[in-house]
This record gives sequence, structure tokens and C-alpha cells, in this order.
Amino acid sequence: MLSIVTCDEKVIYAPDVQGPISDQTFKTIIDQEPDLLVLGGPPSYLKGFKVSEQAISHGLANITRLVERLPATVVDHHLLRSSDWRLSLGKAYESAQNSGHKLVTAAELVGMKNNPLECLRQKLYEEDPPSREFMKWTKLPREERRVTNPPV
Repeated sequence: MLSIVTCDEKVIYAPDVQGPISDQTFKTIIDQEPDLLVLGGPPSYLKGFKVSEQAISHGLANITRLVERLPATVVDHHLLRSSDWRLSLGKAYESAQNSGHKLVTAAELVGMKNNPLECLRQKLYEEDPPSREFMKWTKLPREERRVTNPPV
């Protein structure tokens, strides 16, 4: 987590706090009273696999609590890896609107259209699979990949 403070604004960049699933992380963010929060969101694409459904729900509930208190929240990264990310934020969007606060993606913040490629990975691979040469390169040992350009 990174705090950036100017004379009249505070931004917290917290891409990997996963929701925040942790109440301690939630408290840390609230205690700093940022004007803008950039948050990765809970990794709902790992729900039931590496992260419990309860933890994901708790992270989403904490986002709802954050947007009620903070003027602007940007969600990105983990959360947008799931195709149903917008639906997952239903209560948070409602809370943001009711409190006159902003809840947007990074793309929306800068006036661009959302293009969350990660949640389309399987479809994109089916439509345009990587070449055999590229897949062979991905299987090289890490040190060899560092010194060998990928075949693109």
C-alpha cells in the first residue's frame, strides 16, 4: 500500500489488498482518510479455489463500507479478472451513489471504455491461440527466458 500526499490531496494506491478482505487493512485505509483510493478488489476469480467464498464476500462488503466513507474509489486488477465483476459490486455502486461518492474503474476514471482482457483470457486464447514457438518459449527455464526475446 502506498500513500501519496500533496498539500491538498491524499491518494492511497492499494492494488493487492484483495478487497480489502482484512479488516485491519480496511481500518488502515479509513484511518488515512484518502481523497482517492485505488484498490485491487477481492480475487473473485479464485473463489472456492484459493480464496474462500466468505473471504470474497467480506472483501466486497468492505468495499461497500469504503465507498460510503471515501469521496472516490477506483477498482481494478484482481476484481476485473472475473466477468461478473460489475454485478459483484452492486451494493457498492448503490452505496457510492447514495452517498454522492464515485466508484469507477481505472479506465472510467480517465474517460476510457473498460476492456478487461484478463476475464476474456480463455475466449481470446480460443480465438487466437499463441503460436507453438511462443508456448515453447514459455517453458524455457526462467533465466533463459530473461535473456531470450519471446517469439511474437
